[in-house]
Amino acid sequence: MIDVGSGAYVRFFDVDNDGKKDLIIGNFGYFTQDSASGHYESALSYYHNITTGALPEFEFVTDDFNNLRSLGRTGLNATFGDLNGDGHDDMILGDKDGILHYYLNNGTTPATFTLAPNGFNFQNIDVGTNSFPFLADINNDGLLDLIIGERYGYIYYYQNTGSSTNPTFTYVTNKVGNVFVGNAQSFYGFSYPHFYKENGVSKLLVSNENGYIQKYDNIDGNLGGTFNQVSTSMFSVFEPYQTSFDMADLNGDGMDEVITGCYAGGLSIYSKNLPVGIAENLHPEKEITVYPNPAKDHIVFELNKNNPHNGKYQLSDISGKVVMEGSFQSYINNISLEGLTKGIYVLQVTESNHFSSHKIVKF
Repeated sequence: MIDVGSGAYVRFFDVDNDGKKDLIIGNFGYFTQDSASGHYESALSYYHNITTGALPEFEFVTDDFNNLRSLGRTGLNATFGDLNGDGHDDMILGDKDGILHYYLNNGTTPATFTLAPNGFNFQNIDVGTNSFPFLADINNDGLLDLIIGERYGYIYYYQNTGSSTNPTFTYVTNKVGNVFVGNAQSFYGFSYPHFYKENGVSKLLVSNENGYIQKYDNIDGNLGGTFNQVSTSMFSVFEPYQTSFDMADLNGDGMDEVITGCYAGGLSIYSKNLPVGIAENLHPEKEITVYPNPAKDHIVFELNKNNPHNGKYQLSDISGKVVMEGSFQSYINNISLEGLTKGIYVLQVTESNHFSSHKIVKF
């Protein structure tokens, strides 16, 4: 039921230092009396993580975290990391104009931030339109670098050539890894990046205009080359349009949940252990493709044609009620949607010890 106006740009940050990741949600802007004429006011919303059991729970605190609405910007979104070496994560904001703003963590609990000296339009970094920054040490030199998504679907890379107490971000490329997640029809991409380590190896996740999350590897030692695209549809996410996301272990079960936002202003959650979603396909040889989606009268789910198949499927509505189920023995299978009302459904496919879930939109 979370709604942050127009646009929802998700990041996790432990605001009150209790060891639980809270939700910080940027947006394109809140509606105002002048919204019809194009006037919006952007801010960050803060939802406190009050999870005590298996199901992640968040409690609304404020829709204007750190009083950022007073900036008068649109498209505000945040990333966090310790840039001055004081042990507290600082904040960098992106916005619609493609520039950045640097805020120092005051070291309070809960966290508060102050605009750094020369922090507005920080270091004159400009990616054109719609900057979506993310702090990560992507060249493994011990300093946090900046990767920045933007409107057209590329990712900028600014290397931190400063020190652990005084960052200096130097432009390297506007097409790191030759990653491109643009939409040929709209000419937009809205790349929203997330670098992370998987068993000590760098990986990149990036969401886009179309509503999907893509995954890339072959990053370490290859920042000047082309990253390898592992998947075009991670976590079975389909949240059009202008998807944002972040991931963290929200309930302490050792596995990450994924929360996504979209331009409608709402959020969705995906998890391995919760009934509200599904995580990454752990068996690439059995990866499932579902099409068309959105669908009108039927869907097809297709598996690896080189393997034998024997499994079951279920189609459930958004409340979890099973509306259709059956078995299959072929790699390509057609399911009729005739008689079903318009809306969102979840297709669950089970085969041996492999389980996959896909969100389906019927129109």
